[in-house]
Amino acid sequence: MKTRIYTLLLLLGLYAVALQATDNSTTSQQLNSFTQHFTTFAKEYPQEKAYLHFDNTAYFLGETMWFKAYVVTAERNGLSSLSKTLYTELVTPEGNIVTTKKYKIENGQCHGEFQLPDSMYSGFYEIRAYTRYMLNQEKEYLFSRVFPVYEKPKKAGEYNLRKMRERYYSQRVPGQRKVYEQKGSLLMTFYPEGGNLVTGLKSKVAFKATGKEGENAIVSGDVLDAQGNKVSELETTYLGMGTFEFTPGVGKYTAKVRCNDKEYNFELPQAQSMGYAMMVDHSCKEKIDILIQKSPQQFADTLGITFSSRGKLYASDNNHR
Repeated sequence: MKTRIYTLLLLLGLYAVALQATDNSTTSQQLNSFTQHFTTFAKEYPQEKAYLHFDNTAYFLGETMWFKAYVVTAERNGLSSLSKTLYTELVTPEGNIVTTKKYKIENGQCHGEFQLPDSMYSGFYEIRAYTRYMLNQEKEYLFSRVFPVYEKPKKAGEYNLRKMRERYYSQRVPGQRKVYEQKGSLLMTFYPEGGNLVTGLKSKVAFKATGKEGENAIVSGDVLDAQGNKVSELETTYLGMGTFEFTPGVGKYTAKVRCNDKEYNFELPQAQSMGYAMMVDHSCKEKIDILIQKSPQQFADTLGITFSSRGKLYASDNNHR
């Protein structure tokens, strides 16, 4: 199955306002007001992001994590002058902050380091970075990256021996992160385009397949309905990712896949009984085609569509029913 994976650069916002009266102009005014407020907010409160470039992808106890930091405005990824201080944190696998450092930002840049003393435990440590201005935004704009930190080699230079020491049970803290169901050594997550599957409406579903250690996995298989009938096919095309299309009905759907000569079954997200579904096609360089479908039992609405990226509104349209 030949499926083209595309990177979505535009954040597509789809919203609907139910018609409570017959005067359509009132609804259009409300939608226009929304876009005006969006533009004003983006201009008055620009978004800021931080990115840290490290000298390695994994470390050993006793080493130093060196990094160069860039603070940029989200709209154009240009160096930011909004903030003067960058806050960085070293976080243990249990979520405890063991080190906090502050760095002066000059021309949107700074550099720093985290020392990993021998007294620490090995494990997967998270590095966070943010400015106080960024705390007003959504958490997605805060920088976060996880690094494996291994035990110090018994002999200098033996970096091929990568070991992590098990923590004492009394020192463990239950994790609060979302746990996905993993079948053996394979994990698959599904992302319906538009946010949700809707019964009776054709949808495109993206998926990501990863192995036990988080590596990209190559899978292929079929999508089956509750009776075991094949409704679609799926196959990874790039870095463990792929897409497939099907029209969900009532009941559960399962992805039956093969990976490394083993078979796995994963349940797809439950389809909603009614609502909207959106599909985007940007195979043409000059335009983007958007197909919006509505359930037959859904009330007739006036729809507005906005195109925004990094907090900037590029286009809007509210003349669709």
